[in-house]
Amino acid sequence: MEQITSEKLWAWGKPFLPVLLTWFIPKLTQTYHKIRNPPAKLRALRSPLTKTHALVILLLLATAALQLAYAYSRHYENVVLLTGSRMQTSGSVVMSRLKKIRAVAAGMNPKDYQLSDREEAFFKVYQTDKGRALYTVFGPDVLADCKWCHPESQSSYFLYSIPNAVAAYVINLLVTGIATSSSISFQANSWRKTVLYISFFLLTLDLLRINSQTGLENLTRPNNKVEWYFQILPVWRAQILAGMDVILGICMFLSTTGRLFHTPEPLFPRVTKWSNQLKTAGDRAKAAIMIKRSVLKHPELAAQEVDFFDKFKAKELEIASNEKIQQSRESAIQRTNMNQARADLTSFYDNAVNM
Repeated sequence: MEQITSEKLWAWGKPFLPVLLTWFIPKLTQTYHKIRNPPAKLRALRSPLTKTHALVILLLLATAALQLAYAYSRHYENVVLLTGSRMQTSGSVVMSRLKKIRAVAAGMNPKDYQLSDREEAFFKVYQTDKGRALYTVFGPDVLADCKWCHPESQSSYFLYSIPNAVAAYVINLLVTGIATSSSISFQANSWRKTVLYISFFLLTLDLLRINSQTGLENLTRPNNKVEWYFQILPVWRAQILAGMDVILGICMFLSTTGRLFHTPEPLFPRVTKWSNQLKTAGDRAKAAIMIKRSVLKHPELAAQEVDFFDKFKAKELEIASNEKIQQSRESAIQRTNMNQARADLTSFYDNAVNM
């Protein structure tokens, strides 16, 4: 498969750049002016950012920050640089140098020191030129842990490394799935399909980039020119996912506050909701009618119903004739009227000041 590099991507995309810019720049300025001077329809939809939406946006920004922090702080042991070797140095020499470094660190004689089984398995692959080239692409862990892979078959190492690449996208999809849940709001949920499609597109591009790297060009380069893909690609992946989370947070802020990208709620769910409410009301009315008919059919139940309502009315009269209850009711009404008068007076003064 042909190797995909940033230079080739630029060469492929350069002819489309003028067309893209002629569409993108007017669209960008139009969007900016729409945010600064929204039309009356959008201005009417504006609302403050709720606590739920604020927490969701903070979750997206925190996820982006954690992804970048993990990618930049993760340590990858590079046996070539650790042993002061070059890509042209044979695997046996690199192994002997690494054994000496490990022995000195452990305070042992290099002749008595033995490398671990993982390191032995790694150097079996690293002995060949193809193995050293694959090392720059997949790193030491994949070469040491894959038992069924072979240096002559790069696709086997690629298949073994797929879960490691997919894991970052799956974790990010879980976070964005929470952020775009329908329980948050309809506006947040309207971004779910877009996020899903973009994530699958980026994952496909990431896997194609991994599969296209052979690492053979690194065999003749000095150390300062070698591209250590197993260190570069995770950082590139974290940058892409973090950028997507930040952009999603901005878009959700604009749409949930009614500033831009506001999607009107479709009529069908609302009609369905009203239909369910009417159905529930009809079921309750039907149940009440059935109970009434059954009561009328049985004289004992009818007598019990009459007796119940007679007692209920007598209790109401007893409560209404109680002076203490009447006084409490009147004082409660007076307090309510006083509170309403105070609220009206405050509103009047606020309006007078703001005029």
